[in-house]
Amino acid sequence: MKKNIWTFCKILFIVLSILTFTSIVIPEEQTNPTLFGLPRTLWIGILVSLLFILLTIVGAVFINTSKSEK
Repeated sequence: MKKNIWTFCKILFIVLSILTFTSIVIPEEQTNPTLFGLPRTLWIGILVSLLFILLTIVGAVFINTSKSEK
């Protein structure tokens, strides 16, 4: 189970890294898309950063517990 969670964390990390540079985050042909007065790119960047932090915490917890069980 813990190995599956660790593998999921690694896959999600790669997917988030790839999505960061797609047109989802960096909009094509739009000069100023905003959300609550701030650029959409900023909001998605903040969301991606929070997901990376959460992913790091989950990965650290599960890699530490699997090492301590051995």
